[in-house]
Amino acid sequence: MKTQLSAANLTIFQAAGAITAQNAQDFQNRLCETLEKPELAGCVVNMEKVDFLDSAGLVALIGAFRFAKNLGKALRLSSLTPAVKIIFDVTQLDQVFQPL
Repeated sequence: MKTQLSAANLTIFQAAGAITAQNAQDFQNRLCETLEKPELAGCVVNMEKVDFLDSAGLVALIGAFRFAKNLGKALRLSSLTPAVKIIFDVTQLDQVFQPL
């Protein structure tokens, strides 16, 4: 099932660089803080500037996805680079994160 989101209650979260074990927890915390805003129905993580994602980064995104779901909000990814997209394809998480 796809959730329809309105731009009026949606925010864009710009991710950049490498999301690795060194910064994954901070990334997840900032993303979850954004999702906690009561006026938002969801968040789109713009991944166009992410050049590397390791397993810790993937776990951070999954954690934020679960957090959003528990709040009844949507978390979507957009503009995956080819190097990052293949990670989602191989792990079949492309089936979980609804792309925009």
